[in-house]
Amino acid sequence: MIVNNASPQWDLSARWRVDTVPITRVGHDENEIESQFKSIWGATRLSNGNIVVSADNDVRMFGPDGKFIKTVARRGNGPGEFPSGGRLLRLPGDSILVWHEVAEGGRKIAIFGSDGSFIREERPDGDALRKLGPWSECHSMVFRDRSWLGCKKDSTIPATATNRASKLLAKGYSSPGPGHLRQFERRHLIPATLDTTHRIGIEGGIEQFGVALKGGGETFIQHPYYSRSLIASGGAPLRIATITNPAYNSEMWTPDGRLERIIRRANGRRIPSAEEKAELPALLRQWNDRRDADEATLAQMPTPDSLPAATGLLVGADGHIVVGREGTLPPYRRATFDIFNPDGYWLGELELPGRTYIMELGTDYILALHRNEDDVPVLGVFPLHRGSTKNSASAQATTR
Repeated sequence: MIVNNASPQWDLSARWRVDTVPITRVGHDENEIESQFKSIWGATRLSNGNIVVSADNDVRMFGPDGKFIKTVARRGNGPGEFPSGGRLLRLPGDSILVWHEVAEGGRKIAIFGSDGSFIREERPDGDALRKLGPWSECHSMVFRDRSWLGCKKDSTIPATATNRASKLLAKGYSSPGPGHLRQFERRHLIPATLDTTHRIGIEGGIEQFGVALKGGGETFIQHPYYSRSLIASGGAPLRIATITNPAYNSEMWTPDGRLERIIRRANGRRIPSAEEKAELPALLRQWNDRRDADEATLAQMPTPDSLPAATGLLVGADGHIVVGREGTLPPYRRATFDIFNPDGYWLGELELPGRTYIMELGTDYILALHRNEDDVPVLGVFPLHRGSTKNSASAQATTR
C-alpha cells in the first residue's frame, strides 16, 4: 500500500506539545566525569526512569535525577565487554541488549538486566553467516528479535555514472575514480536462525565526491547536504522503516521481508536557504579535516540544488514514525520532525531547539540529544503531551 500525504491532519487540539524543561538531564556535569561525553551512540529510558547511554567507549546507567549509577558495559574483550561503545536496545522487561560488530561480519551480543548486571553473551555462528554471504560493508543493525541487517552486492541494481564499481589499480589499490559517487547494494534481513535471508530494499551508500589531488592520487569528500540512507525499527509488532534519500519515500517492512507500506509526503524537499549556503564553507572544513582537503579541493565538489528529504528516522514503541527534517547542523535554530501514525498518515510537525535529535519516543516523553554551543552532547527526558486523536482516514491523504 502507498500512502500519499498532501498535508498534515493535526488541528490545534490534536497537536503534540513537548515541555521545554526536562525531568531528567544527563551530560555536561563538570563535577561528574561519567556525565561528560564526546559522542553518544544510543540511549534508552527504562520504566523506573533510569537512563542507559552508550557513549564513547562504554555503556553507562544514570538515575532519574541524572546522577551516574554504574558502568554497564566496559571497554575490553571479556564477557560483556566491547572494543568500543556498543549499540543498545531496550528489550521487554527492561533488559538491555548491547551489540558490536566483530571480525568477518559477525556480531557480539551481550544481555544485561534492568539493574545493569551482566546476564549472558551471544555470538551468532560465524560459519553459518558466511554461508549466507558474501557480505559487503554497509549500515549494520541488530533488532530486538536477534535478527540483523546485512548487505550484498546485487548485479540487478543498474550501474550508473554515480553508482559505479571500484576498479583495481596499481599496487592492489582499488577505487571508483573521481567524481560524484553513491553506490547502492541490496539490504538483507538475517533471522537469528541463520537459515535464510529476506530482502528489505536498497541501501544507498554515503553520497560523496572523489577529487584528484595535486600530488597524485585522490580523496573522497563528504558534503553535509548530501544524502545517506536511514533505517530504524520499533513498534509492536516489530516494523522496520527505511529511507534511502533524497526522495521523501519511507518503506515499512515486516521481519519476514514483506513490504507493508510506502509513505510519501508532498513537497518533502526544498532548496538550500541563503543561511545554509553561507554556513557551507565552514561546515565543509569541519566535515573534511584531512590535510589534503584544502580549499581548492573542496571547491571541486558541487552543492546539491535541493536537500535530502530526511536527516533522521525513528519508530516509537507504539509504532508512530518520526522523520527528522532539518535542524541538526549549526545554522539551524529549530529542529523539525514529521510525525506519522502507524498507518503512515502524516499527523503534523514537532519543533524542538536546533541541533536536537530524538533518540526515543515514549507514550508521554521523548528522550532527546542536544548539542550545545560548545558541540557537547547532552541528553534530556522531556514530558510529551499528545492531543486528541483523529481517524486516520482523511481527505488530506490518499492510499492505493
